[in-house]
Amino acid sequence: MEEKTQTELKKYDAKLKKETEHIMNNILSELKAKEEENLKKELQMTAQKNHDAFMERLVAHVKSQDEPIKFLFRILKKIGRENLIHIVMNGIISLAEDNLE
Repeated sequence: MEEKTQTELKKYDAKLKKETEHIMNNILSELKAKEEENLKKELQMTAQKNHDAFMERLVAHVKSQDEPIKFLFRILKKIGRENLIHIVMNGIISLAEDNLE
């Protein structure tokens, strides 16, 4: 059972890497300015003063992770917004549905 779960998670991670920018835009749109600043601090990206530069670095950082879903959950939890993980999962499900058509 655990092996099947790990295989599914790897598939979801791969799908997340394909749609990282879109999904991260959705997450960041839900954050208040203070929460985005806290996220920058957690990721040690405080030098990124404008939103676009931060977004570019954030997307590259997420894509570089071996397990991007777990990574996103951890950082969202650190800023108290783990409830936003549903945006990640909805984005992945939407991508999977698009591939079925």
